[in-house]
Amino acid sequence: MPPHILFVLTLLAAMGFTFAFTESYMANLRRKNDPINSATGACAAGFLAGVRSMSPWLYLYASNTYEIWDWQNVQSQQPLVVV
Repeated sequence: MPPHILFVLTLLAAMGFTFAFTESYMANLRRKNDPINSATGACAAGFLAGVRSMSPWLYLYASNTYEIWDWQNVQSQQPLVVV
């Protein structure tokens, strides 16, 4: 297997672990099961994706983008009300 494919698979596995761990940790810490736990986990996983680029601006951008994407998935489980 080429080294770059192995690196990408390792990064994706680490992102999945980071998301699940952070989400569970926040749920236990806050003693609530709400979308904020998912958003925190998504932010941590996105931050890990940004670390690959070694750019602090991309750390923040990736974490916020992944958090917004996850927040939209959480919100899509509820009825959409457009005002």
